[in-house]
Amino acid sequence: MTGDRSIGEAAPEADQSTRKGRGRREQIATIASGLFARNGFDGTSIRDIAEAAGLTKPALYYHFQDKEALFEHVVAERMGLLIACVRKAAEGSDDPIEKIRRFIAGHARRMDRERDAWMISRQSFLSLSDEARRKRVNGLRDEFEHILRDLLAGAMQAKRLDHADPAIVARLMLSSVNDVPRWLKPGGDLTAGDVARTYGDIVLRGLGAEIPLR
Repeated sequence: MTGDRSIGEAAPEADQSTRKGRGRREQIATIASGLFARNGFDGTSIRDIAEAAGLTKPALYYHFQDKEALFEHVVAERMGLLIACVRKAAEGSDDPIEKIRRFIAGHARRMDRERDAWMISRQSFLSLSDEARRKRVNGLRDEFEHILRDLLAGAMQAKRLDHADPAIVARLMLSSVNDVPRWLKPGGDLTAGDVARTYGDIVLRGLGAEIPLR
């Protein structure tokens, strides 16, 4: 019969409603990201987010059950994008040292593009009180860190870097890069990428990598 649909096929109206709902969630998440970055988790209330999004509190609770759920969504979404970014960057070269440099560059590009998301990621491990949520976010952080650890271990096994504990080296590199937003002003002569590449190359040269001076 004309107009019949296959079983399980959603009506166009339902698809449109779903897309609209997802779009609204992301709009709320983007607004919340900026507030969390500026005011911190504790300094941002559900009322603040609702007002900035042009919603009532009950309407916001329709999309997220509480502030921690919203915060987890923001952090997890941004961490997922970061992981995809650094994986793709590292896969752009077959050279073990260049893979590490591309990882660091990709990491820093996310900082330049999404400074708010970067800032709140630093708060995430202290702000989430729910153990299950904290475990999920910590899992993403560990996945991200292990990508760099594996790249460092690969370069050491290939004898392109002096032997050291990859976990310690990874934490040294990430800690130095993650501190950049605390002092680097947006719109200045240097980007986060410029600083991150310099930091990364200093560490790699210290481990014996042959990287030409610019």
